[in-house]
Amino acid sequence: MENDYLVRWGKRRWFRSLAKTVGVPMTIPFALRRADKAFADADWNERRVQAGGGPLAAAFLTELVDAGAVAVDEEACEVILYDASELASPSDLAALHAYLSPRLRQLKAHGRLIVIGARPEAATSGRFAAAQGGLPGIVRSLAKELGRKPGYAHLLRLPAGGCDGVAPVLHFFATEHSAFITGRVIDLVPSPPARLEGSLQGKRVLVTGAGRGIGRAAAARLVLEGAKVLLLDRPEDEELVRSAAQAIGAEATAIDIASPDAGAQLIARINAFGGVDVVVHNAGITRDKTFGRMDAAGWSQCVDVNVAAVLRLNDALLAGPLANGGNLILLSSISGLAGNVGQSNYAAAKAGLAELAAFIAKQGKVRCNAVAPGFI
Repeated sequence: MENDYLVRWGKRRWFRSLAKTVGVPMTIPFALRRADKAFADADWNERRVQAGGGPLAAAFLTELVDAGAVAVDEEACEVILYDASELASPSDLAALHAYLSPRLRQLKAHGRLIVIGARPEAATSGRFAAAQGGLPGIVRSLAKELGRKPGYAHLLRLPAGGCDGVAPVLHFFATEHSAFITGRVIDLVPSPPARLEGSLQGKRVLVTGAGRGIGRAAAARLVLEGAKVLLLDRPEDEELVRSAAQAIGAEATAIDIASPDAGAQLIARINAFGGVDVVVHNAGITRDKTFGRMDAAGWSQCVDVNVAAVLRLNDALLAGPLANGGNLILLSSISGLAGNVGQSNYAAAKAGLAELAAFIAKQGKVRCNAVAPGFI
């Protein structure tokens, strides 16, 4: 990140003040550490962890120590883990405050606070619901306080029957694989034990809009994790996407996803690729203007490429290579979910993708999620 323009200039107070005045989104004025290697059990080696609260904290700590972490108490550490899942009334939240208050100062820069809570449907009384309902407010507030350090805070909420699949979630959120993500409330569902190391070996993945930016970075990481990856971009960027694929050890294809026969073209290419297990719908465009000044072409083109094309491709995918299951990942946007001046067409499309992901997931045929990046 040191080569990023906004990061370098953001270290100057006068520039941060000017950016705020003119409304330029600012990155934080320091580089965040992020993992540049594949997931590995060795990520926990020598990682110092404090744990407190309910009995789950001790159980999780034992698993982390077995993976190479070091248990400490009231010492400098990289991770603080607190089990708040049994806090049964608002007055019980004082125990969380009593434990964390002196220890947050011991959390090193770039460290992680992980709080364990209970999902809302696990509530057995109004008091329990109120106590657990307070945890997101606490964690999101702490995420902002720790962000100055920099540091991170997350809340993992477990189902009533517990969850054996917490290990990979902790691996992601408590290590530097999750840089730039903080203040998350993650509702977990019952799942079997799993591990992240080598989890994509043998998987085939398609990434659209992969010649540059988020798409290319995602494709590179998927290759690093062991997946066989196919990069897709528009025909006018064929040289770009083939160069990107060669650089990361992947394959490439060029298809106009907005064309009427894009679905047929895509299925033919996937069949030649050997099939696909995961599709990342990343391709997208912007055609920005305020609502009253936006012409019909600008509106339609943005909505067609960003969401209508995804629907058409999904029809072909779900009737073909993903008919018996798989994973769909849709790239939404914070601008879509929150709205943005001059981006009503883009916001409509990206908010639509988020709702589409929820709809597809409920059908139960494939696993489907939407990811909403912020300013990158």
